Amino acid sequence: MMRRTRTPSIGTRAIWLLLISAAVLLLLPLTEPQAALGGSSSQETGPTPRVVSTLILANGTLVTGNAVLPEKPGAPDPLGMAFDTSNGNIYVADKNSNEVLAISGSTNAIVGRLMVGDQPMAVVYDPVNNRLYVANGFDYFVSVIDPDTNSVVSNITLGVSPFYYPVAMAVDSQSGAVYVAASASLGFLTNLDHVFVIDQETNSIVANISVGYEPFGMAYDPTSGDVYVSSYFHNAVSVINSTTNKIVASLTGLSEPSAIGYDPMNGCLYVAQQPNTVAVINGTTNRLIETVSVGSNPYGISYDPTDGSMFVTDSENVSIIDSTTNSVVGSLEVGEDPAGATFDTSNQLMYVSNAASGTISIISTAPVASYWDDYVVAGAVIALVTVLVMVWVYRRARTLPPPAA
Repeated sequence: MMRRTRTPSIGTRAIWLLLISAAVLLLLPLTEPQAALGGSSSQETGPTPRVVSTLILANGTLVTGNAVLPEKPGAPDPLGMAFDTSNGNIYVADKNSNEVLAISGSTNAIVGRLMVGDQPMAVVYDPVNNRLYVANGFDYFVSVIDPDTNSVVSNITLGVSPFYYPVAMAVDSQSGAVYVAASASLGFLTNLDHVFVIDQETNSIVANISVGYEPFGMAYDPTSGDVYVSSYFHNAVSVINSTTNKIVASLTGLSEPSAIGYDPMNGCLYVAQQPNTVAVINGTTNRLIETVSVGSNPYGISYDPTDGSMFVTDSENVSIIDSTTNSVVGSLEVGEDPAGATFDTSNQLMYVSNAASGTISIISTAPVASYWDDYVVAGAVIALVTVLVMVWVYRRARTLPPPAA
């Protein structure tokens, strides 16, 4: 008698196909590609800011992830930063080397080193005339940089007797005028601190405005056309009308205010103040509406237009404020003594200067790649293949002749 081989039933075949599908799904995490910038996989979804790389300014080395370097004497001391929308470079003021470093936004490599004045503190970009302005904290002038050639094309002296030390700047994005807050060399005796207005076409001073003692931070509100300047020891923020170049309001009762950031979505100004808060000011009424607790000694503020977050640097970390709720939704560890910050709109990257570490932390705000989405797609494809194979097996079984008796 001929021995007959038993043919697996359709149900058995289906079970085997489902087991194989489950095995493939379980193996997906092992094949998940590494994040393009961060070098690690994640199951998170949506925008999750994270430090993807760190640029070491001393030697130009770019390392993956967050690198915290200890402070070294004579090492770079990066402070103010600005993003140039015309060439995609990030410009960083290095206080120790008296240079402004140009960093490529596409490669995160240092592509230029420009000698400026003594101890540069702040950098701003003027999109109207495509120029960068540098406040030299221990000199008496502002350096003007042509970003097309990465060269200093002019120096603008603020004044003599007393001398003025520029510390902060803001640009009127409509007229191109540059506002420079400066401390007078005799400011500790008399109230001589000023904001100077520079005409961007002639690079000459066209106005000066007396403000409170020890100006620190500045911001421009394009909706109202007002310029805001904080006075650290005056515990106030002065509001300057950019049409008349006159002070139209003064916000008092603050606590040693420093950096100022503007949110164009809700029209509010965010003012860092001591010891650990950010004051939220309504740009229409110029009134304090809320106070947000952050890390100790907040120093710098930058706006992320992709989701409306405000990034606040403090003595140790970067706090992230959701401007829709005015609450802190995250905190990131970066290098030692984070100071300035600026956002690269081309690559959705936030750059933070770490003064003590001599590094730049590069933070991605783009969504993290997630293999849960891959699970859904792969599962749907495998389920479809399983159904098609079962249909094929069923039809084939019906067409086969019955087994011989």
